[in-house]
Amino acid sequence: ETRRAGEESTVVRLKEHQCLFEFEYQDVYWNSRLQEEHGRLIEALFLQPSTVATETAPVLADCTCGVGPFSIPSVKLTNSLVSHANDLNPASIQWLRKSVEINKLPQVMEVDEIPPHGEDFHAPAVGSLLVIHKPRDAREFIPELFKKRHPVTHAIFNLPAAGVELLDCFRGLNYAKHGLPRPLVSCYTFSDAALDSSENNGCVADLQRRIAKALGLQEERFHYT
Repeated sequence: ETRRAGEESTVVRLKEHQCLFEFEYQDVYWNSRLQEEHGRLIEALFLQPSTVATETAPVLADCTCGVGPFSIPSVKLTNSLVSHANDLNPASIQWLRKSVEINKLPQVMEVDEIPPHGEDFHAPAVGSLLVIHKPRDAREFIPELFKKRHPVTHAIFNLPAAGVELLDCFRGLNYAKHGLPRPLVSCYTFSDAALDSSENNGCVADLQRRIAKALGLQEERFHYT
């Protein structure tokens, strides 16, 4: 924590996964207990040899990006990745820009409205590209990326309090019909249901019900493995 003369400050600077982050703690969402999980997911999705060797360059929709715990390391530590960073909170985008600055990311662009996919959004051969979007609801962000034919391969919802409910943004989006990859979705959430119960009162059943409701599908279509 840093302090200014005569007043207490809640602006913090910390390091996570070889990246620095600075932000006003009172204005943005940050959970330090998820540090290990951030690294695990980035490693699994973008850094393991099996994922690096894929033919299609990863295109990440970081739907509730916050100050960048997924976008910043993903762009800094990989090659040929594009990350579209979005958050409803303008303060998160402000501090995301600060993270870009202190991590000296060289390939960054900002857009207000989402333009059609074109050469400007192709993955670079060396390094990766961060696209910072004007703050908007994830329910608008995902359909607009789809409408403009951005080939999103991964989508992350890092907002545990409401992440599952935001998944209704995928309703009616037929990726295969338009020749687009079907994104792999990673969504963090909380459940108040029993952790160790396999019955209908357990957390797995609770999450299946909530996901089915968000996507407008029957619960029977979901299977936990």
